[in-house]
Amino acid sequence: MRVASTQMEAGLTTSCGPNVVSGLTDQFGTFTFRVMGNSQNPAGGAPGLAFPCLQVTADGVLLDPQHTGVFAGIKAVIVAPYDETGSDGFTVVDLAATVGDLFHVPTTYFARSDFNGDGSVTALDLAKQVSALFSGAWTVTPADCP
Repeated sequence: MRVASTQMEAGLTTSCGPNVVSGLTDQFGTFTFRVMGNSQNPAGGAPGLAFPCLQVTADGVLLDPQHTGVFAGIKAVIVAPYDETGSDGFTVVDLAATVGDLFHVPTTYFARSDFNGDGSVTALDLAKQVSALFSGAWTVTPADCP
């Protein structure tokens, strides 16, 4: 997974040295954001992470997403960027890469394609990616952190 050096959402700051994206909460203590980045999965089935890898902290305290099932006890979030190929923004080519992960032989879990975060890659993940594509998502791939 690669974090973008700049984020498109207002209020986010990126620090590439340790790959940190940060922001401030609102008056209610809420901070909701999307981290821009991509994976390097040009044709589907490329080697990749098979576990949650994004740690989220608040005031220096590591938050626990309270996973159930296979990821129970892991204090990290599944990272699944819609931009699977890392080039030309989010396009149908990225859908093809997800299909490659979905039908990979032997069956392999690729966290990068688990868009609903349930610990498996299924047609539901592909449907979520298709819905995002046709909702008018971004058309450029931001530059990666070095």
